[in-house]
Amino acid sequence: MKLLSEEAKLEIGITPASINGAKTGQYFAMGSHRKALFAATLGVMAAAGTSVFQVLQALDAEGTDSKDLTGATATVTANTNASRIRLAIVTAAGGVHVGGQTVTVTVEGVDYEFTAAAADNPLTREYAVGASGADSAAALLAKINSADEDIAIPGIVGVASIDGADSIITLKSEEPGENVITAVASAATTVVSTIDAICYIEIDSSALDVNNGFSHVAVKVTNSAATLTGVTLLRGGMRYSPDQNVADSAIVLS
Repeated sequence: MKLLSEEAKLEIGITPASINGAKTGQYFAMGSHRKALFAATLGVMAAAGTSVFQVLQALDAEGTDSKDLTGATATVTANTNASRIRLAIVTAAGGVHVGGQTVTVTVEGVDYEFTAAAADNPLTREYAVGASGADSAAALLAKINSADEDIAIPGIVGVASIDGADSIITLKSEEPGENVITAVASAATTVVSTIDAICYIEIDSSALDVNNGFSHVAVKVTNSAATLTGVTLLRGGMRYSPDQNVADSAIVLS
């Protein structure tokens, strides 16, 4: 049985850090590797924030004559296709929902719109505005987690918590990694934010400008606002198993 660690070389593309603006990671040789996968993880993103990832190619490990690799770009936008999303019922903005306010959650291209109303409608996604922000949050959460499949969001669960005076609903996949989530609220009483998101760029070494000596790759991230960002690089397609140079490791087999 061949191990995953014997099939791909593991590297730090960009060390996890709060990055505001642009940062380029180290350059890695592709000479004995046919493929490379840059996998990025993002933490909390500011509203309307973006993170743009671009693979660069260069002549050597120092990044000499670096240039973009055409088409090797991925963009993450706040509150769009996130792994987890936070809905904050904000007391400072009034907290208590008003009839007609909406929260729309999109999963697998399908929109699920929850609407505040004077009273709960048990057969729809209309929830009671409540006497307080906490009541509004509880009513909304009950709809999101409804046992009625015609009301709930398939594959998504809401988890309640408190942050100061604000009531929080965290939206996540019932099975982590199975879905991505997009959300938008119609009023300032509900603040939507990304908790975390992932993206990746995969390239083949043949895409490099090898005729002009380009042999190394790196990833560049450009964040519109400070965002916790890290990138892992996996290089694969080698003829022989790679030497994994790491701080420590463990292998558990049945």
